[in-house]
Amino acid sequence: MKKVLSVLLSICMMSLLFGCSAESKEQSATYVLTEEEAGMFAMTDTQTLHARGDEVYEILETTTLEFAELDKATLEMLVAYYDDIVANMQAAAPEGVEVSSSYEGNVYTLVMNLYLEHADIEALMDGGYLLGLTEEEQESITYISYKRTCEGLKASGYTLKD
Repeated sequence: MKKVLSVLLSICMMSLLFGCSAESKEQSATYVLTEEEAGMFAMTDTQTLHARGDEVYEILETTTLEFAELDKATLEMLVAYYDDIVANMQAAAPEGVEVSSSYEGNVYTLVMNLYLEHADIEALMDGGYLLGLTEEEQESITYISYKRTCEGLKASGYTLKD
């Protein structure tokens, strides 16, 4: 369970790195990471980045957990557990962050949108959305770098979706 929480709350944010300047060319990329926890679930995390030049202005992250054939009571417990996590994320989300979830069949889906044009970078750092930054980086960050985020996602095991 802790592994899933780490993925849901930080994998996206751990790969976000700062940049220094921006251009205006529009670009997008989608990265996918799939992991399995034997006998429990298969997780797919998809992150789509939208940028102008090197500056990311939107990140859409969709995490799906496809639960194995578990008994009804266990599934209900897991859904309630993840619903509580989502409720806490929604309550703590700073401006520019939207979190939602759904459950259908044996698939739980968590969607997190980061609208960085409307977000306060400092609030994102304070909320734990931008992890893995040094103190120096935290003091100098002005925007989320498309290039560095793509590199970070690849280094974290994500693959670029065609």
